Amino acid sequence: MLEEHGKHNKGKPYDTAAGVPFLIRYPAKIKPGKIIETAYSSIDFAPTILNLMGVTNYDVDFQGIDGSDEIMSDDLNSLNPDQIRFITDSKEAKWAAAVNNRYKLVLSIDVPWFIDRKRDADELINFFTDSSYTKVINDMKELLYDTMKPNGFTLMETTSFYYDQPSCSDQKDQLEAFEYRVCSDLKEPQFVVGCHHRRISDNCPVACDACECEDSVGYLSWGSVLKTCDELVQHCNNKRVRLFCPMTCESCV
Repeated sequence: MLEEHGKHNKGKPYDTAAGVPFLIRYPAKIKPGKIIETAYSSIDFAPTILNLMGVTNYDVDFQGIDGSDEIMSDDLNSLNPDQIRFITDSKEAKWAAAVNNRYKLVLSIDVPWFIDRKRDADELINFFTDSSYTKVINDMKELLYDTMKPNGFTLMETTSFYYDQPSCSDQKDQLEAFEYRVCSDLKEPQFVVGCHHRRISDNCPVACDACECEDSVGYLSWGSVLKTCDELVQHCNNKRVRLFCPMTCESCV
């Protein structure tokens, strides 16, 4: 995990940092070799284990859900693709994510991310702007945002974060078309030649000075309220607002 995605520690929404394997043996109730691909979270462990043990008279209002029925079902391979769980970087307030068995939608102080782990198991590609995912992105994004405030996700305490993609932004991970390099490297004289290649400049428009002067389509969360550029004109002193609304803020270069 060290240096994966260029990181030195955990606390990130990637599977290798936030994913937790769960193995359980209970011959009397669980079929051997059973595999569950439904999404669960660590807060689901307590109600699930208690119900597996037959403890049902607890006077506790768990935030998690009980997965014991699925664990004890007769199906050797079990999957509920509609079940979505939510995770967050509560300590640093940098991100929150909605996750099902295949997709992961991440909102953060950086640009939004949408990961398809079936197409991209290494979680290197941001599919957020891919129109073929529009419905599932919007559904997961709405569920995540509606979950964050009532459950005290600390990302909601930040002044602003992107709910939709800024019209111009660089990808943060390694470039497929420029091995071992990221967009910020293109500012170095020895790597600036990368901007002459369309596959690279499309992924790094800020670093390559290729941004169009246009406001972003959609919303930015400001003070826990979703707002468009027309509603953010009074907040153009904020860097994130200026990047999201360069035309409104008259900040085009």
